[in-house]
Amino acid sequence: MKTLILVTALTLSFQSLASPVREISSNTEIYIGITESRAEAYEQGVNTLQQLKLLTGNQAYKKLNLVNVSTVRNSVRVNDGRVYVDEFADADGSLKYQAKVKLSYSYKESGSNR
Repeated sequence: MKTLILVTALTLSFQSLASPVREISSNTEIYIGITESRAEAYEQGVNTLQQLKLLTGNQAYKKLNLVNVSTVRNSVRVNDGRVYVDEFADADGSLKYQAKVKLSYSYKESGSNR
């Protein structure tokens, strides 16, 4: 009887440890500082995108501000991105430019919320 209880307990323990993991893909936008020229804004955006694509795992998790408790932190990867520049006028009527980096990233998510 003790053996049966022990085997049952171990089986249940192993099943809870082997929770399913699924791959998640998502997108986000990051706005870069305001500049005086369109070319400078594109340059800042491209530099930021290149830096973000080098990040992996926990670095990318922190930089992208992911807060899902079931995210497998070392699985976060920036897959691709694009740079856009917004043009606008400030209160004085001066034209300003701001880079926007649109990112595609992926990560694994544990099936358990432990």
